[in-house]
Amino acid sequence: MFKEYGAYRARTTEEVLDVAYAALAGVLPPDRRIAIMTNSGGMGVQIADFAAESGLELPAVPSSAQAKILALVPNGSPNNPVDFTAQWLAEPGPIPG
Repeated sequence: MFKEYGAYRARTTEEVLDVAYAALAGVLPPDRRIAIMTNSGGMGVQIADFAAESGLELPAVPSSAQAKILALVPNGSPNNPVDFTAQWLAEPGPIPG
């Protein structure tokens, strides 16, 4: 799915910073729109603030996707930045489609 939609998944904190610097340099993303998904609301807000200050846009999450997120993580936030909380660690497994 990431490949289909041109998403890039940063796997470490250091890589998140590398991606942020690439965005500042105009390398990523090509259309200036990003979605932030994290298991830490605080980190998501920090990334969102940095993105906004850098001229990146955080588009709204479609309502159908928000409903699916809340079905998976009722205590999370389905808005962009999406906060899955650490709850997903308690129930690992494939994400239902």
